Amino acid sequence: MPYVGKVKMWKRGQMTLPAKLRRKLGMDGDAILSVYEMGRGILLVPDEPVIDRLGGEVKDIMEREGVTLEDLLASLAEDRRGDAEPGPIAARRAIEADMDTGGDAGTTGDDE
Repeated sequence: MPYVGKVKMWKRGQMTLPAKLRRKLGMDGDAILSVYEMGRGILLVPDEPVIDRLGGEVKDIMEREGVTLEDLLASLAEDRRGDAEPGPIAARRAIEADMDTGGDAGTTGDDE
């Protein structure tokens, strides 16, 4: 762990982290830090809001699986109506529908 510098803790427990470190970690004046006791020392970790982390994880999974927001919303609508099918079955039916119509899985062929 690299040495960063020294800080002074004031009577009420306040301290100022070195500006270079704050810039490197992208911390602004309103940053929240998680504090961990490590033997005789402390570890301060910038706290990322849970919703931001979860949102990033969902985005990564959607990109990896090739799922668009429209796919997700359509799936949620199907689930609310009670006609949702398990993923592999729904995917197979979409591919079959695409092959049957010779076009997009979202069309029925009746539009022509």
